[in-house]
Amino acid sequence: MAKEYTFGSDQITKEELLFTYRKIKRELYYERDYHYIDKIVEFEENLDANIDFINKNLKQKKRNVFLLKENLGKCNFVFKNIRTKLSNDKLKVKSTLSNFDRQLVEIDKISFRYLGEVSIMFQIIGGLWLNRVGYKLDEKFPKNLYGCRIKNIDKSTDLPYFKQNHTIYKPYFSNYQKWQNDLFTSLESENDKSVVVLTTDFSKYYHSIKIDELRKKVSELIDNLEIKLTKVDQFLNDLLFGMINAFNNFNNKKYSWFKENELSPSEYGLPLTLNASKLLSNIFLLDFDKDIINNLKPIYYGRYVDDIILAIELGDEKSEQLNFSQILGNKLKKFKIESNVLRDQTNKSFNLKFNTEKECVFIFNSTYDKVELNNLKKVINKNSSEWNLFPITEEYDHPDKIDLFYNINQECEEVNSLRKSNGLVIKRNKFVREIINFETSIKFYQHKIWQKRLNNFLDVTYDYIFELKNFIDLIKYVPRLFGLIVHSKNESISQRYYSALYLILEIIKRYKEINKSEFSFAKDFLIKKIKENIIYSNSLNLIDNVFLVNKFELEHNFSVNVLRYFRSDLHMLPYKTLYFKYKTLKEQIGCSLDELVIKSYTKHFFTEELVKFLKDELNSKNKNEDDTKYCTISSNSGFYYFTRRITLLELSISLPNTIVTKPKKFKLLAEKYYHKYKLNIPNDVVPENYKYINFPDTKSVGKPKICNTHFFTDDSSFDAVVRGLDEPDISRNDRFFNILNDIIRRKNEVDYVVFHELSLPRNIFMPIAERLGRLNINLIAGLEYAIKNEKNRNFADNQLFYSLTVNDGMSGSVGLFQSKLVAAIHESSELWNKNSIVLQPKFHEKYIIKHNNFVFSGLICNDLLDINNRAFLRGYIDTLFVIAWNQDIETYYHVVKSSCLDIHCFINLCNNKKYGDIRLSAPYKKSWSRDLHIIHGGKFDNFMISNIDISSLRNYQNNNIPPSEPFKPFPTGFNLWKERKDNSKT
Repeated sequence: MAKEYTFGSDQITKEELLFTYRKIKRELYYERDYHYIDKIVEFEENLDANIDFINKNLKQKKRNVFLLKENLGKCNFVFKNIRTKLSNDKLKVKSTLSNFDRQLVEIDKISFRYLGEVSIMFQIIGGLWLNRVGYKLDEKFPKNLYGCRIKNIDKSTDLPYFKQNHTIYKPYFSNYQKWQNDLFTSLESENDKSVVVLTTDFSKYYHSIKIDELRKKVSELIDNLEIKLTKVDQFLNDLLFGMINAFNNFNNKKYSWFKENELSPSEYGLPLTLNASKLLSNIFLLDFDKDIINNLKPIYYGRYVDDIILAIELGDEKSEQLNFSQILGNKLKKFKIESNVLRDQTNKSFNLKFNTEKECVFIFNSTYDKVELNNLKKVINKNSSEWNLFPITEEYDHPDKIDLFYNINQECEEVNSLRKSNGLVIKRNKFVREIINFETSIKFYQHKIWQKRLNNFLDVTYDYIFELKNFIDLIKYVPRLFGLIVHSKNESISQRYYSALYLILEIIKRYKEINKSEFSFAKDFLIKKIKENIIYSNSLNLIDNVFLVNKFELEHNFSVNVLRYFRSDLHMLPYKTLYFKYKTLKEQIGCSLDELVIKSYTKHFFTEELVKFLKDELNSKNKNEDDTKYCTISSNSGFYYFTRRITLLELSISLPNTIVTKPKKFKLLAEKYYHKYKLNIPNDVVPENYKYINFPDTKSVGKPKICNTHFFTDDSSFDAVVRGLDEPDISRNDRFFNILNDIIRRKNEVDYVVFHELSLPRNIFMPIAERLGRLNINLIAGLEYAIKNEKNRNFADNQLFYSLTVNDGMSGSVGLFQSKLVAAIHESSELWNKNSIVLQPKFHEKYIIKHNNFVFSGLICNDLLDINNRAFLRGYIDTLFVIAWNQDIETYYHVVKSSCLDIHCFINLCNNKKYGDIRLSAPYKKSWSRDLHIIHGGKFDNFMISNIDISSLRNYQNNNIPPSEPFKPFPTGFNLWKERKDNSKT
């Protein structure tokens, strides 16, 4: 019988604290631009003692311990924005360092953002409150509230909420995009009505919140929703607000803004970096939301924390009345606006100031302004969808043709956004995408592909980033830029950036009206974050940039600190990399945990049986090695307290085909990483040497959309893999990503993407499959040879790889491998002649797969020529996917044509573009309709998409005597498999 849990138990256990720590650690990692990584590492290196200390004081309700200054944290400042002015009105120059030296430009005003350097202990208390109280409040929030929402509770499980989900908050991008798109949906439903849309936010929203008033609102919400709190929950609620007040009392007086606005620093302000602040900030405006919805009756009202979009029908308002103050006017009952200040008429301490600089007004008519609405929607969704694309850096091969400054600012100017402030958002997003592109390149590409491009990017970026306004606008990403410089082999670039950094800080410091204390905090924070990024970005086994390490005085224990970051899963290279590079990395990582701690953590997060299963599977790849002399994957805290959990696809790739061969253990392990899926693998229902795999929770598709790629892989790439050389075709990755990006732009028109035999490089096939899976696109492709040496003999495995979505793509994808059993004649000789290699298949079973109610199988090149392979499949499948690297296109043309008729199914042949004759064929009666598409020749890689009508095929095959149309008669002895027959009408 399953153990029963009460969500919100009246006892806090060590296990609850450990799970809570794991969640808040993940949140801190993804907001690391405003946190110190090193303090997380230090806390985790003494995690058991730290958690025991917190647990002891919580049980004894020693409130005063948590209110000590050292247990709360400090304040911090970062540069926020800057305004410059020219010494001569006729000048048109940028605020570069050289122009400051010429005294052509000077600083007019500079401001700082006030942050809390909140302690880990404080974050854990916030996390406990979110796991016990916060999620109960969030699930009752109105639908108009989009930002900073808590992960949903799963009431179908007996697990307490703290064990559900690997993180606290829902992803930012999906809700942010929905917030804007729901506006368009509302406008489109208002036929022939003129609608006024207003957007705004509040100035210094977090700092303007009075904590006692917020606490009162939380208590009222708990009572109104009839939420029952245990004594521990109530203690946590009191403790959280007590810690917020104490933190403010110790720190807020350092921020001059409170004094300037005559606000008591001890009474106002939510710490910006405290995890619980996000949800609490949502609560503070709930009454305002209710007042607008009930009394204004808007067409649309959506709030993303303090960012507001309001749409109402346009009346006879004049231009001067089209603002928030006039629109809301006297229509609200509880609130009113005076001089752009929102006031609660029942509470004098409630005062929020609208940020009029960001207020924007649009007027739309759904009938007459369809073009404008569609364009605006496209722009917003385009900027969001850009994050789905693969990194392209080839433009940096020719830096003389690049003007990064122009490109980014031109994009900002062209965006017709719902928010004026989005110009800055777009600028930041565009710049960080460039950084991410190179961070990704460093992870997955060979050194010679990205090295020159990186140096060129840094050359181009130098003038851009050290223009003063850009430097402040993009200050959040400057440390990450130095993380890239770590990998530059050009000391001149490192020297230029280092010198310019301190020069620009000196120029800012010279500004006469600067707040020296806030500047000092901001400068120290920036330098510390740069130092962290040097450690965070460095390779695990050598010092990549001695110049920066020396200049920033990081020499002491530098290599040790890099490994500390990795062991805690706080390095740029995720700890889960051990799953894929176990043999390479396990000798380096060391063991940071003793056996007793490992047993304790294993008990809480896994089981000893699962950890043994994992270690056995990983070690099976290196059978000849003695693993006892090395640390194992579970020997460090990063295994248990992961910041980047292993995805379902990554797990199925790192433990290849165990999802099929050892389904129970694999599923239990996957569940420990919060992955849910259903996979039926019945025995003895398909022919010998085939295994049937059914994905029961995937959607039903009557006409799957097949994308056949026409991609060129050069013989030299084949040669390099076989002989263990570097990739000679530098354009290959770029061409992959270009064709994939074009496919992604048509993602709604694609279900399955097919690449030819031996096409996908092993260093990038996993991130390719992962990203496609997130977009609900399945991948069927040939992988480069997996080459290994056993007992001084070389073996190669030629694999077909399936990446298939589960649960309608909500849980990602799973990977399946299928080996080529017999090498082609020329393939055998080439493998042997080039490197004494013999083809040796690792996986001997082929698959019949039912996915999206679409039944298919796959063969690799000359497997198609074995008549037994084709005979086995007759009646069992809708489509046969054949991946090939084949120059004998005439033979395959006839085999494909005959196979269409004797298997009586659709056949998709994907060949290397070098030879072409890529086709999708069907057993239609009319000869001219049998090829749904054919691709051959041409200069550029491309693709073609076709729908296949599997419903019509099954319906036709379901007849005892086949009708005359639309297919050729099925062959004598044909039997329709029940798994297809039962669904013939779908």
